[in-house]
Amino acid sequence: MPVQQIDSLKALKEFRYANDPAYWPKKVEVKNEQQLDWLESFLKSGWLKLFFYVLLILFLGFILYRILSERNLLLFTKKSKARKKTAGTPAGIQEPDLDQLLNSAEAMKDYHESVRLQYLKTLLLLKRKGLLEYHPEWTNARYLQQFRKHQKFEQFRQLSRIYEYVCYGGFPADAAKYQVIKQEFSNFQQTV
Repeated sequence: MPVQQIDSLKALKEFRYANDPAYWPKKVEVKNEQQLDWLESFLKSGWLKLFFYVLLILFLGFILYRILSERNLLLFTKKSKARKKTAGTPAGIQEPDLDQLLNSAEAMKDYHESVRLQYLKTLLLLKRKGLLEYHPEWTNARYLQQFRKHQKFEQFRQLSRIYEYVCYGGFPADAAKYQVIKQEFSNFQQTV
């Protein structure tokens, strides 16, 4: 292509954008300084500091709550229904007293209470034989953990499961079911 033809094409209106800076896209200047000022003011704001202080206080409160709950030191908690019921049995109860309570519960056909007393009788028997430590506030899982290495562990775990189903699971126990449960507790108590 000859130079004159190229110059004539450059002079056309359609090709002016290539040589005239007025047609070129303008570069957008990013105001980094303004963005950094906003970020800096946000980080130095009182609201952010307050948020972190509140977060820290909540975290420390949660840790304190966990420590107190692990050690059963919570002062302002409601006792569960099951725990209130077991609180009626003194921690230092003797087996003859327990047998009287058990006979009374069986006579009144209160099988729920009878299963609870059978389990308590079993725990006190195991304590008396030195096979586990008994503390009224301990869970069944803790008793199972103590008894884990004993040869009668599976039988004890089954008794614990029965106790939990009847006393906490709300499974009904009628006279026939209770006789089977009572026999399992008696077999364990005699062979341990």
